[in-house]
Amino acid sequence: MVLPRVLPSEKRQTNISALCESRDRWLTGFFVSALAGVCSGIAGLIIGGLFLFGFLTQNKTLDRLETWMLILAFPLFIFAAHSLDKVAAAKKAINSIGYKEQK
Repeated sequence: MVLPRVLPSEKRQTNISALCESRDRWLTGFFVSALAGVCSGIAGLIIGGLFLFGFLTQNKTLDRLETWMLILAFPLFIFAAHSLDKVAAAKKAINSIGYKEQK
């Protein structure tokens, strides 16, 4: 049996598919940074609570770790909010292109 020779076709990227990929990347960034921010903040609060209630003795290294984990949570949440704004903008652009193509 002879099979036809198939040439590789170029993957053409439309405006909507490019916007969908951008939206998906920003959504991934949102989930990663939000999860990392929550984990960092909770870990910092747990270490601080253990110091406060006397379960851990004052240790310079752990004290710095607690402080940095709490500080790190805020930029991660800011990036998560920025990513969510970008997702909304991409979704709005996708919808507007879809409406223009319908007309």
